Amino acid sequence: MGELVPPVGDGNDDPPLHPSPKHPRPSSPEKPSETYVVQIPRDQVYRVPPPENSHISDNYQSPSRDNKNRCGGRWTLIFLAIMLVGFGIFVTIHILAKPKSPEFSVIHFHKKNLKASNHHSSVPEYEILLQVDNPNQNMEVHYGVGNVTLSFKGHKIASGGYPLLQQEAGKPIKVDETLYGRKEALPGWVARSMNGTSPKSLILNIDVPIEIETWGKDLKKELIVGCDLQVNTLGEGAKILSQNCGTDF
Repeated sequence: MGELVPPVGDGNDDPPLHPSPKHPRPSSPEKPSETYVVQIPRDQVYRVPPPENSHISDNYQSPSRDNKNRCGGRWTLIFLAIMLVGFGIFVTIHILAKPKSPEFSVIHFHKKNLKASNHHSSVPEYEILLQVDNPNQNMEVHYGVGNVTLSFKGHKIASGGYPLLQQEAGKPIKVDETLYGRKEALPGWVARSMNGTSPKSLILNIDVPIEIETWGKDLKKELIVGCDLQVNTLGEGAKILSQNCGTDF
């Protein structure tokens, strides 16, 4: 066979503008789907969980809330218990430490006439026996020196002093009083009324400072006692028909 001879060109030696490749380039395959990576800030991940994970956050938070509620309720009960105990102690001390006024009564009344130094007139003398009750079962009462007066129809007819005494808790005492009649003459109508045979109404007044020993501190007060007496006579053999004593405490 004869050899093939390429055709002779037109004398131009320049290579072709677009030479054909020896090995044809394969067609490019289809591009794969793109993947994006989204970075979420850390605080958003913990604070704002997605809806499907919200129950996990609730499970972690609910126990702490329950514990706080239980602790708060426990402290409230403890506080109320302390308040109740303190109030009970205060009421008990207030009841026990609140002093009561001593109670007075007249158990004997006697009048006698003493001759004056000029032997022309007599000076009456009144002997009165008092009973004083101390209603305070846990408190002693101390009596200072006081004043005692006896009045008839608005006129003071005798006076004397109250002695210095100490009274034990819850126990009664008896106090002897001697009142001396006034030296000045009474109005005529008053003197005549005193000498009559009808029952006589008298007023006995006692003004004495006292000190009561209470829990914590001592209480000092001025005790004023008033007794309305009725006796059958102001002469010999006088007897108490009725009495009513009150105190200003």
